[in-house]
Amino acid sequence: MPKIWIPALLLTLAVASSAQAQLFSRKNARVITNAWARPEFVERRMGDDGPIPMTYHFAQGKFYGGNIRDKSLENYTLQDIVETLAADMEDQNFFPAPSTEEGDLLIVVHWGTTELEDDWDELMGENGSEETGDDFGDEGDSAASTDSFDTGFSEEVNYQTRMSKVRENAILTGIDKGLNKKGIMPSDYHDYMSLLDEERYFMVLIAFDWQKLYKEKVKEVQFITRFSLPSPGTNFASAVPSLSRAAIPHLGTNLDDLAKTKTQLGWGKGTVGELEVVKEIDAAELEEITKSKKK
Repeated sequence: MPKIWIPALLLTLAVASSAQAQLFSRKNARVITNAWARPEFVERRMGDDGPIPMTYHFAQGKFYGGNIRDKSLENYTLQDIVETLAADMEDQNFFPAPSTEEGDLLIVVHWGTTELEDDWDELMGENGSEETGDDFGDEGDSAASTDSFDTGFSEEVNYQTRMSKVRENAILTGIDKGLNKKGIMPSDYHDYMSLLDEERYFMVLIAFDWQKLYKEKVKEVQFITRFSLPSPGTNFASAVPSLSRAAIPHLGTNLDDLAKTKTQLGWGKGTVGELEVVKEIDAAELEEITKSKKK
């Protein structure tokens, strides 16, 4: 009679199988989501019992690699991303289209990390406050005046360049929606700006009407969802499931404000540890166990 080995899965939430798994199981992140949808799409999608089932195709968009090499970002493929997204999308009644000709949506996936503009003064070793023209004798006043002009110009260029990058990052991540909100309080504006002080992993999902695009070659955007989380202290592989879990419930909806979701980094489930054989049973015993559980 054949033998069947039953492994016991040691979950790190219950048993400490690795220090790294314990560390990541405790980490949390705040995902910021900006969701916009065409009103006609929202109306068409909502049925009497909730969102109707819709089908889609994925397409590759632009990859943003940032200005600091990140192997976790480079090694994580688009296929890895869409498989994670697809699992969460099923809960929202979005399903892969059965064929190329069929399907309601074409969802273009853009992903990557924002990049911060380097401070020119720091790169050049300048601080604009300690150096004067006193060491140059009688020409000190003239030199100081020139240095003052150069420093002021450099600071202005530095500021304008940095703010240009901040605006770009705000648009990429969708945080500009909060910054541009009418009547925003100064404290809220400062909080939103502080989100852009560090690199952020992000995704942008842009959905087009697939039938119009496929048959009529007309690009009609149905919804755009932008979502991000801070990248320092984590990696892209851990960020993707967190981003997906927090943002996908807002897919195809219209949010009046940014959604701020606190979620666990990683998969948010018990991490599978080492396998341990706890018992050896034969086929007859296994059948008996199965029957008892059905009862």
